[in-house]
Amino acid sequence: MFSIMLIPFLIFEIPAGIMADKYIGEKEMLFLGFFILSVSLFLFFYLRISTFWVWALVLFMSRTGAALLEAMRETYFFKIIKSTDIGYINIFRTTAPLGYILGPILAVLTLAFLPLQYLFLFVGIITLSGFAFVSMIKDTK
Repeated sequence: MFSIMLIPFLIFEIPAGIMADKYIGEKEMLFLGFFILSVSLFLFFYLRISTFWVWALVLFMSRTGAALLEAMRETYFFKIIKSTDIGYINIFRTTAPLGYILGPILAVLTLAFLPLQYLFLFVGIITLSGFAFVSMIKDTK
């Protein structure tokens, strides 16, 4: 199941970057990635079926949104940055490892008070805030 879940990182990131450069734009692809990820996180909360293929599909969908977000985050950042902005590049490279620390802390705090499925609801709600941030960025198209 986890092997199926990770396939989007292999098959979607490069085509998404090409589509964003030539046709759609990073901002629109970021919206799509947040939408797919948010919907799948809410599905994790509401899903009560224990069928392998259903879970594999929802996990695949969630990682599709994450792959789009990862590719567009990198693409957009390096389109707007200059070679003299080394400090911004350092901060940008530090944020992902910081997320690997803060995410589990947030999860443990949530799980201390709520059952596991509510963790997905909580993260889904937090993910919705991404739409506000994406709407503030300047479109490169």
